Amino acid sequence: MSFLLFSYLTQQFLPFCKEQNLSYFYKFYSLKEYSQPDKTPLNWINIKLVWEPLLKPKLYYKNKNNYNNSFSSLFIVVISKLEHFKQRKFLRKEFKEQGISSFIFVLSVANASKQNIKNINEEFAKEGDLLVLNNYRLLTYKTRAWLQWVTKQFSLICGPPRFILKIDDDLMINWNALFRLLQRAGPSPERLLFCRVIPNGQISRNPASKWFLSSSEYKRNKPGGLGLYCQGMAIILSGDLIISALSNLRHVQFLWMDDWYLTHALLFNTNVTFVDIGPQVSSVDEEIKFNVNNIVKAYNVYYTPIFAHFRPAEHFPESRKLIEWKKMLGKYKPFSLSSFYKHVFEKKN
Repeated sequence: MSFLLFSYLTQQFLPFCKEQNLSYFYKFYSLKEYSQPDKTPLNWINIKLVWEPLLKPKLYYKNKNNYNNSFSSLFIVVISKLEHFKQRKFLRKEFKEQGISSFIFVLSVANASKQNIKNINEEFAKEGDLLVLNNYRLLTYKTRAWLQWVTKQFSLICGPPRFILKIDDDLMINWNALFRLLQRAGPSPERLLFCRVIPNGQISRNPASKWFLSSSEYKRNKPGGLGLYCQGMAIILSGDLIISALSNLRHVQFLWMDDWYLTHALLFNTNVTFVDIGPQVSSVDEEIKFNVNNIVKAYNVYYTPIFAHFRPAEHFPESRKLIEWKKMLGKYKPFSLSSFYKHVFEKKN
């Protein structure tokens, strides 16, 4: 191995020897750089629950602080659609394979057919992991419901979990890469938020847009008026943030955009650090392209995909989704030193 290659590898690998080096791999953002969200409209309501999950507090408490023990200190919240029985079944299997026992599915029975109500009754009786809302279809209501429920349950048990992972029910997860990310945060993470960051969210005043916001819903009109928030399909919060978010429920603006509501409005004035894992959050039409400068990072599985969406859903049944996910992960297999040397130096000659 040439001295040049050795020096380059040493420089790139050295940060892996440090306990805290998230800033080496990811870009950080802070809400301090943005103006305070409006306090109205509040639209406060009491959310009625049909069923509440059955948590296993003793098992969770036992593993709470062991951050090296796989995902024992992770609590997962899955935002699910009522009729997505197959998706929930698939995720339960995934969780079981990873030794994850602390999770809930959050869904609503709004406009549910009699057959779906019957099926949900049976699913709840069998699994006991559903947090079911009564007639509230907005995702923001689901956010309020799980936030209140999780905070209450863990205050009765042992305090908040080390991390909370909030995902959609059609998300694919690279568990090895996720585990490495959570380990990198250390045993006692505080005020950390991992997601694909949107630094200056744009406001759409076009009524034909899916993301249309009327001036009565959101008053600000300046460019980037939504400020800093996370794309909502995969969000990881350090557990200490849920208490702060809950305390803001009655004091910040309500908005139907649940990702903005959770990660901007509810977390304002919490001194939270946004860690942008955007390069590791992908979809079927977004191929992450590596260049020479980040090959070593790819080798260490820090810039391989962690989360992926495959949409539209009707084009991707579970069987095809699994195939495409394996293809995506296969593109980012670890480089051997010989292949790295060949890739970097032979191209220069």
